[in-house]
Amino acid sequence: MDPRRGARRGHGRLHGTALLIGGAASAPIAGAIIDAHGPAWAFAVAGLVGVVMVLVALPFWKGADEPEAVREPVSMAS
Repeated sequence: MDPRRGARRGHGRLHGTALLIGGAASAPIAGAIIDAHGPAWAFAVAGLVGVVMVLVALPFWKGADEPEAVREPVSMAS
């Protein structure tokens, strides 16, 4: 079994958890901003948070599109 597969599944769980928590927390936060400052500010803050999240994630995306190295079978020619 490939030990890297478990790590990938773990990242999937972390991503799913982050989506659930983010979705649950975003509505009350946006509502508070709308109540305090109006809908335009809620839109601006949501956009700013999205941009910051992308900038934080950029260093981790390096090489994500590169395929994994494939090991060639060793020839036992004599």
